[in-house]
Amino acid sequence: MRQSSEQRRTATLKPAPLQLPESTQVARVPLTRRRKLPEIEYVDFQGKRKTIVPSTDGRILINLWASWCTPCVSELQDLKSHAAALREKNLQVVALSTDGVDDGQGRSDIRKATELVKQLELPFASGAVGNASLEQIRALHAKMFYKVTPLPVPTSFLVDKNGAVAIEHGPPNGALREGGG
Repeated sequence: MRQSSEQRRTATLKPAPLQLPESTQVARVPLTRRRKLPEIEYVDFQGKRKTIVPSTDGRILINLWASWCTPCVSELQDLKSHAAALREKNLQVVALSTDGVDDGQGRSDIRKATELVKQLELPFASGAVGNASLEQIRALHAKMFYKVTPLPVPTSFLVDKNGAVAIEHGPPNGALREGGG
């Protein structure tokens, strides 16, 4: 037996209030498919050539930064304040400036990065990454997200004991500036 249109019930659905989680102002991406980090060459601020060898150097936090980037400087200060706790967890920190890379905007002066590192007195390894290593990092970033996107600064890569990137940690919202062109 069919109900007439007058006998049918109508339901009114009210939308629930939208409740967004509190913003952390950062992009932390745990990777379900880890990618092997290539060897990364850089020059420390004493002029010595160094190489990060992921599978033999243990767990590493690689931080890309630029002296002209205010969120980068804040992140370096945060890393400095947590340096002892990171060492206790056997996590090596390497802060790599992109200042030496020509970005087409006149920000490739490594002297500013050198001055900043001296001023901050960083208690961990630091230096400047060159074009070739930055291109390797950009390619890794593109593979992890299956598309080519600008590599912003600050960005950090947490490398596990097997030499694979476990987490990419990006900049605060609104601070997306590409590092080194």
